[in-house]
Amino acid sequence: MINDIQSKQEAKVEKRIKEFIDMEQLVFTQDKVLQRKLDNSDVPQKALMDTDTDTNVYDDENKIFNSKGCALLDTRNLVPDKLVLYYEVVYQRLTDYVPMLIILFMLKDAAKILRHQMLELRNEADVFKLLSEDSDRGRRRADLKQRLERLTQAQELISNRL
Repeated sequence: MINDIQSKQEAKVEKRIKEFIDMEQLVFTQDKVLQRKLDNSDVPQKALMDTDTDTNVYDDENKIFNSKGCALLDTRNLVPDKLVLYYEVVYQRLTDYVPMLIILFMLKDAAKILRHQMLELRNEADVFKLLSEDSDRGRRRADLKQRLERLTQAQELISNRL
């Protein structure tokens, strides 16, 4: 049961990671991290005003922003140096995203599913049968208990004689 849950959850995590990688191939970011990286780099930035679309794009000291003040990466200005900086942002997002997926699907969700399935088993099962011990195991346990008692007595006798 645990292996089945784990396999299903692994498949979900793998699917989400592939989706994430597919999304990252769109070359898009709305945060200011990329703009800060571009500002701190030696990559020349070319001002660009987007008049072809309905998007409000404005130029503030050679920085490209959208109407919400977030850095805008225009694929027409993608030089290799900008791509390297962009993929640093992608790498950081990926290093944050993958552990969160693993924690969510492999630990939290898997534990919930396992707990739920175990409760279902308990409700469906004959509790007396589950708690009863078969005769061979009972005899073996009783035999081991007697051996332990004899060994304990022998150890006491040996330690009293020394």
